[in-house]
Amino acid sequence: GPYRKALEDLAEGICSEETLYHCESGQHEVTREIYEQLMQRMGRIGEKNYTFLSVGGIEAFELQEELIKELECRNISKAYLLLKELERTMPEEQWDRNDRQFFITYRARIDMEIGKITEDQCLKKLKEALNLTMKDVDKINLDEWVFNYQEQMIILNMIEVYRRIGYDKEFIELLLKMVENIKNA
Repeated sequence: GPYRKALEDLAEGICSEETLYHCESGQHEVTREIYEQLMQRMGRIGEKNYTFLSVGGIEAFELQEELIKELECRNISKAYLLLKELERTMPEEQWDRNDRQFFITYRARIDMEIGKITEDQCLKKLKEALNLTMKDVDKINLDEWVFNYQEQMIILNMIEVYRRIGYDKEFIELLLKMVENIKNA
C-alpha cells in the first residue's frame, strides 16, 4: 500500500526497506550517517533534527534527554551517573561539534552543582561551548544570529547559573537579545 511505497522511496539508495522498518519500530539502531541521509531526503536536514543523535545512536539520544530532565529536577546524582554512562557510550575521539558542546555544557553544570567548580568557572565553560559554533559570543552581532537548538540549551544553562549568582546588566542585555532572536527564529 501507500506505506510500503513511502518506505521504498525513503530507503532507496540509503538502506534496505527492512532496515528502515526495523529502525522505525525500534528493533534496530540507526547509524548517524543513515539518520542524516534519511532526514535530508525528508527535507528535515539541520542541526536541530539530530543535535543529540550522534555516535551513540538512539541509546545516547535517550540518555541525553534523561540527563537533561534529571538536572532540571535537581536529581544531581542521577544526572552525574547518566553523564558517566554517556561518556562510556560515546567515545570522545568520535565526537562532533554538537557532541562536544553537549558534554562541555552538562559536565560544567554538573561539576558546578556538586561543588567541583565555581559558578564563574561554569559560565566560562558554557561560553567555551557556545564559542564552538558562535566563534566569539562576546563580539557576535546578535541582531543577525539565529540560534540552533544546542546553543539555546547552553543559553538556558547560562540563565540557570546567573539565577544562582545574580544577574548583571551586561548579561541581561545579552539575554534579552538572545530571547528575542530565539522567538523570531
